[in-house]
Amino acid sequence: MDEQDDDEVRRFNTLRQTGFSENDIQLIKIAQNTAPMDFLQAIKNEKHNYVTDQETWTMKTLVERSPLPNSVINVLVHYVLVIKKNSFLQANFINQIATNWSELEIISPEQAIKHVRSLVKEAKNKPNKKTNSTSKKSQPVRKETLPDWVDNPTEEVEDPEVQEEINQKLQDYLKRKEGEN
Repeated sequence: MDEQDDDEVRRFNTLRQTGFSENDIQLIKIAQNTAPMDFLQAIKNEKHNYVTDQETWTMKTLVERSPLPNSVINVLVHYVLVIKKNSFLQANFINQIATNWSELEIISPEQAIKHVRSLVKEAKNKPNKKTNSTSKKSQPVRKETLPDWVDNPTEEVEDPEVQEEINQKLQDYLKRKEGEN
């Protein structure tokens, strides 16, 4: 074992002691050792999906222009496709996250995973907008009265001869259609 391997072992042991799971450590190892396009392709394969042209351009731009290391980009892709369960990478969404992570100076996959955990925790604790009752109270409720015919419909008596004629025309039409096939 060389010195670099010793450093890796120490690093991963420290991560285990600070609350990182074996799955987290596996993600870190894969994120560090895989190119972003290969990482994206692997996730897409797992989801029985494919990499779109837009995603290819988004990844190419992200790798070329973003100050984020490839390992952090891979964690970002994992977050969007696996944790948030999106089907594909939307350029605006990816760039928004990438610029935010750049400003937060997230430079390692460990930092990215910690940040993702805090985002997930925050999302769980945030009250859902749909269930927020205060917004419903502020909107006036409009009441309408229904017309009488809703409660007391008048029945129209159909002429049996007219109904028979309609049925006959329908049968003739269906027979003509069968003959065309």
